[in-house]
Amino acid sequence: MKRKKVLWLLPLLCVLLPIAINGSEPGKEAFNVNRFPFGPENSKWELVTIPINSIFSSALGKTISCSDFVGEISKSRIVLVGESHTADIHHKMQLKIVQSLFELGKPVILALEMFPPSANECLNGFVSGAFSEEDFLTQSHWFKIWGHNFRYYKPIFDYARQKKIPLFGINIPHSLASKVRMIGIEGLSPEERNGLPLLDKTSKEHRFLVNAMLDGIGALAPETFDHLYDAQCLWDSAMGEGAIKLSREYPMATVVVLAGSGHVAYNLGIPKIIQNRSDFSFSSVLAVDIEQMEKKSDKNKSTKTKSDSYQFHLGKDDGIPQIPSEIVSRGLANFLIGVPQEDKEKFPTFGIGLKGDPKVGIFLSMIFPGSMGEKMGLQKGDKILEINGKIFETVEEMKKFLSLMNWGDGVSFLVLRQGKRKKIRFVL
Repeated sequence: MKRKKVLWLLPLLCVLLPIAINGSEPGKEAFNVNRFPFGPENSKWELVTIPINSIFSSALGKTISCSDFVGEISKSRIVLVGESHTADIHHKMQLKIVQSLFELGKPVILALEMFPPSANECLNGFVSGAFSEEDFLTQSHWFKIWGHNFRYYKPIFDYARQKKIPLFGINIPHSLASKVRMIGIEGLSPEERNGLPLLDKTSKEHRFLVNAMLDGIGALAPETFDHLYDAQCLWDSAMGEGAIKLSREYPMATVVVLAGSGHVAYNLGIPKIIQNRSDFSFSSVLAVDIEQMEKKSDKNKSTKTKSDSYQFHLGKDDGIPQIPSEIVSRGLANFLIGVPQEDKEKFPTFGIGLKGDPKVGIFLSMIFPGSMGEKMGLQKGDKILEINGKIFETVEEMKKFLSLMNWGDGVSFLVLRQGKRKKIRFVL
């Protein structure tokens, strides 16, 4: 799905529902989740134009300067900054916000979606310098718990380490989230449910939003969606309460929450938990991906890059530079930042699921439709014997190796398929 229309596909949904996610005809998503009439009553029915490289204040209904933006969010105890996990420009935006707040001289702490609080000792070891990056990735089980390429997050982590900015996990354990999305919250044992935050499933708007992010899968598989929605609400509650807890423990600090945009959008996920369960002020910030124009060689040719673009170009078509923009709901977040849409992810993603067993090896458990893995010719059930001549003992080791590959690199998989060895070569 194009990131421009759906900014926030959740990692838990990507793992479980490749068919649902890719069920629509390519390029024709069922919903534009950036334009729902959600948010504050006085602005929820208003659509606004977000120019590229601009910052829009939903409260003021206009663009503001960077200094004004930083000044406004610095007044909030909690700042929630959304992301698409594989959008490098989103992580650059997050880093710039963290840097700007830190440079004001006010204490800053980072609250992270990808880790539970049990990882805090490991996070502290990284910030203090006790752990190398290699040790941190291994001991935190990054490639098992999160899986997204660490290189997207490395500049943020390095800055935190340089400035000694504390890092904290605020999510529930990955294994528990996986179980909830499979069987729902009611399927957990009393022991498993003990200590979990209270779920808030009262918002019809929130339920509709999550359903829309999955192209309406709730209409096709209601029970499956119910379980997924339980997991989404559990994550929102855990992260909201985690942010509240940190705000209480660090009363002088600004708590910056870094999480997927779906947990922040329309102030319906984590922000709603903070609003309903505390008195802490908060600001939500989302990036709006904006498709850029192609350079014109013929003045009479269209400047749009694609015929179905939602993009508007401000200014006259008379040689004056035009400004690419995107129309979104004014209630999408407290602050909306127009960023250039990336042509492709900065780092290759293979789109494969891996499962390992010490006795039988590592197998492909899933191939995402349309993914690089599918184009390479990999198949579900393939046993991976080697990649580029290297043998791996664990799935984590293999994921880490693949995460270091770049576009243009050659990759060679040696797999065992139906009892026969097969070598698959591909240039990324």
